Amino acid sequence: MKISIFGSGSIGLRHLTNLIKLRKELKISSICAYDSSNKRSFLGADKNFTFTQDFKLAAKGCDVAFICVPTHMHNQTINKILKYTKCHFYIEKPLSNKIKDCFNTLNKISKTGKKRLVYFQLILKVGRILGTGIVIIVR
Repeated sequence: MKISIFGSGSIGLRHLTNLIKLRKELKISSICAYDSSNKRSFLGADKNFTFTQDFKLAAKGCDVAFICVPTHMHNQTINKILKYTKCHFYIEKPLSNKIKDCFNTLNKISKTGKKRLVYFQLILKVGRILGTGIVIIVR
């Protein structure tokens, strides 16, 4: 399974650290970030994946895209990725700060036939929104 991480802040790097531990089963192909040069030096040059600012390079051929950019960039990042590949999405919460954007983005992903997960680490209750198939996790 080929994975690309979009965003290299603390959340993106935490996912990267955990994915590296699962490396036998996974192939981390790239990290796409606006500030990739300082992250490369932080993580070391010996890592076997590409640091890039090129969405096409990071998205092309990936099976799963981890969306770890700031919230206000989630939708535009997902839309850019969908131009180059149809993949599954693992999205940090919240999906957007606008409900309309949430529905639009989730519908675009659904049309590809791929899965999407909006991650929230403190799962206490799970509810559905009126038969839409969208799962909301409530603390």
